[in-house]
Amino acid sequence: MAAGDVVCSLTKIKSYQCGLYNGVDNSSVVLKQLITKYPMTLAGWCNLNSDNANNGVIIGMAEDGVDGDRCALYINTAELPNLHHRKGADTSGSIAATTNLTENKWHHIAGVWETVNSRKIYVDGVLEATDTNVVAFSTCTNITIGYYKTNVPTSWMDGHIRECVMYNKALSQTEITELASGTRPKTAKDRLVGHWRLNTDSTDEIDGNDMTDANVSFINKEESVAIQVDSQRVAATDTWLIAGGKHGQVLITNIEEA
Repeated sequence: MAAGDVVCSLTKIKSYQCGLYNGVDNSSVVLKQLITKYPMTLAGWCNLNSDNANNGVIIGMAEDGVDGDRCALYINTAELPNLHHRKGADTSGSIAATTNLTENKWHHIAGVWETVNSRKIYVDGVLEATDTNVVAFSTCTNITIGYYKTNVPTSWMDGHIRECVMYNKALSQTEITELASGTRPKTAKDRLVGHWRLNTDSTDEIDGNDMTDANVSFINKEESVAIQVDSQRVAATDTWLIAGGKHGQVLITNIEEA
């Protein structure tokens, strides 16, 4: 058995606490304005249902009115993450990522609004698209998860959401990578202004800006993670295995060479 040969595949079941949004009338909202100017960052984890048919919001901000200001991270009907930005009727600041999300799998989505003409969207820690169109800041008093709260609520998420955050700064690539790797968001002193874990409800972990939930179910969502097992030779008489996956590595010893 040569070093690096694939020996077998393992499956690890990981369970996450999250909010379940049904794409129809599930929502979480707090009627406050936590961000008043650029820069800012929105991020969260989502897991789409197999029948996703909506432009579903993960986390966003919106103002009442047909052409009300709004900005958010949302998933379109082609299951592409989008950074949506609208100032009145102007949507020229909106950009789409390039990765079609895998259904029934957790993905981390992050959007960074750096300046009036610089926006970025990341999928699973990878920068996928940028935009340099000039769009003024959207002044919004409704912070939402799972939909847009406008005069006619819209963009209902059909899937699971967890660990949504809002920063009043532009996170760096390193900070986005940390969040996408599962690192818990940093504290308020790092300019984190909102953190909604969605483990049992929509309590804000930072400053008490708790959301009001409508018909949201809080559940444990399981995900199967495939782990490939490779062989590696440490010494001429010592063969061992590493089972490596995104959740870590497992050392398996005393494996006889075939």
